[in-house]
Amino acid sequence: MKQKLKFALILLVILYGCGSSKFAFEENLLPESNFRGKVRTVKTTTYSADIENGKVTKGKKADTQSRPETVMLYDQEGNLLEERQYDSDGTLVNKWVYEYNDKGKETGRAYYFYGDLVEKEVNKYDEAGNLTEQYAYDYNDSLKYKREIRYDEKGNVKEIEADRDLFWGRRNIYTYNEEENTVAERTFYEDSTFNFRTIYRFDKKNNLVGLETYDSEGTLQDSTIYTYDKMGNEVQARTYSPQGKRINQTTNKYEYDRKKNWIRKIEYEDGEAKYIVEREIEYF
Repeated sequence: MKQKLKFALILLVILYGCGSSKFAFEENLLPESNFRGKVRTVKTTTYSADIENGKVTKGKKADTQSRPETVMLYDQEGNLLEERQYDSDGTLVNKWVYEYNDKGKETGRAYYFYGDLVEKEVNKYDEAGNLTEQYAYDYNDSLKYKREIRYDEKGNVKEIEADRDLFWGRRNIYTYNEEENTVAERTFYEDSTFNFRTIYRFDKKNNLVGLETYDSEGTLQDSTIYTYDKMGNEVQARTYSPQGKRINQTTNKYEYDRKKNWIRKIEYEDGEAKYIVEREIEYF
């Protein structure tokens, strides 16, 4: 279940909208770095999808505020060293720089905005190599927040607690069902008020195949079902209302390079082509 939770936690960061979604609690296990072969750099550019003579063609570059052009730099061990995001005229806007110890654990990262340092994060691990504490500092080295991660006897994350202004003192508690291959997350705020619950369901390959959200009264709010191709890339996500009515559906179609890493993706929303995403991958 430990690998499963790592993936779930990546999703939690995305849901919280806290900084970069590239952050993982235990190690640099990232969807973007799950490559085949030794990757040096990846440049990702998004375009609008046009329809010409019934075929999907590449249109203009997408809005860089929501879909920035991104460059990722890796070392030969597969660790993400830098992430850079550029605006429409090629100006570097956001940059994250990552550091690792000799065991490949991420010890910290720094975030820059137009070249100026904005925030630094420092990670601390226990003797077993589990991430137990995170500290975030602003450009003046003033502490912004602290996050603590606690584990059960099996090494699974059982609680994450953040103080200061991050998540308004949010606390998350996790429980596991080995038979059903699920992780349940309960979220509390600073005053211990229970807010909502999320159930993550995984397949035998540790892919997230289902997600259900419930309110504080235990009422189902919505559910999402995910499917994947044989390469492990998401090909479809369908979200349903509590009554079982489909709310929306996203579909992805991929093209791969000789190493079976995708280099082109067409994104559809409810059957309509919306974006074409291209990746330029350079290998060591």
